[in-house]
Amino acid sequence: MKTTWIKIGTLLGVIGMVLISCSKLGDKLTSNDEAILLAKDDISADDIYIEVDGIVETKIAELEEAGFQTTIEKCAIEDAFECLEVSVNYPDSTRFPKVITFDYGEGCEVILRQDTFVLEGKMIVTLSDHFLNPGAQKITTFEDFYVNEKKVEGVLTNTYLGMDTTTGYMQFQLTLEGGRLIFADVEGNELTYTRDADFTKQWLRTRDHQGDTILLDGSMWGTNTTGAEYTREITKTLVLVHCRDYGHRWVIIDGEVTSTVDGEATVTDYSDGGCDGTAEVIWMGDGLHQMLRIHDHHRNRHHGGGQGGNGGSNGNGGGH
Repeated sequence: MKTTWIKIGTLLGVIGMVLISCSKLGDKLTSNDEAILLAKDDISADDIYIEVDGIVETKIAELEEAGFQTTIEKCAIEDAFECLEVSVNYPDSTRFPKVITFDYGEGCEVILRQDTFVLEGKMIVTLSDHFLNPGAQKITTFEDFYVNEKKVEGVLTNTYLGMDTTTGYMQFQLTLEGGRLIFADVEGNELTYTRDADFTKQWLRTRDHQGDTILLDGSMWGTNTTGAEYTREITKTLVLVHCRDYGHRWVIIDGEVTSTVDGEATVTDYSDGGCDGTAEVIWMGDGLHQMLRIHDHHRNRHHGGGQGGNGGSNGNGGGH
């Protein structure tokens, strides 16, 4: 069994310069490009659902502090149009369950570092209680919701279990049911990637929240775009922090995920990337190296790119 290693690092140049032949990751893989795209799909799915959970956590906390009074937020784009509209069925601090809708309309765009984030459609969150009351649930569903042209589906449930008085971390269970990403390849063919997941999540909050840390353990499973079944197990706890250069969004800076497809193992190593937002794909047995941007969720274009350099400053804030 060959093992593939994916390590977070800096961005490589044009993939066409790589001339090394890659071994198959199961019977369905036939080329270097396909193996790289499938690896990119795995990383993209990780990032999208983590991003969704991060948005929901951040916005619910903000709404709690504001007594669930709603505002319209502006995105950091050139014409600064009003891109996110938030609505709450009960705009007060007493009545539950609350149904909170985050509506990005026909497109809300933010450019951070080298990456463009475009969110479209709605995320709808049902909040059962004040989010820091043990047992409180945040249940997120999607209505024509897209991240960089990838349609996002599924039910994401976040349950607060209480505070670990020894570590000071808040404890959550995070599950994803019926997760599905639908998108097009470079030829315009529709592709589907499915995912279910079960995580334990620990969140250390700081006074200004920019120095917060999240620890994530658990597993994911589903089918990739070739129809092959996969599993992804967090084999070294994922560490997430707010990164300044990504608008203080949550970014994985440490940890490992081990994947299995058709009996072939893959390791995604996040321990060397910091906040640079790139991923290095390494096939150890074949000597093939390829760097990818984690947050570039476009699948309908070629995955080459400009040289990302060797990292340098992480550009992260709040002590990270």
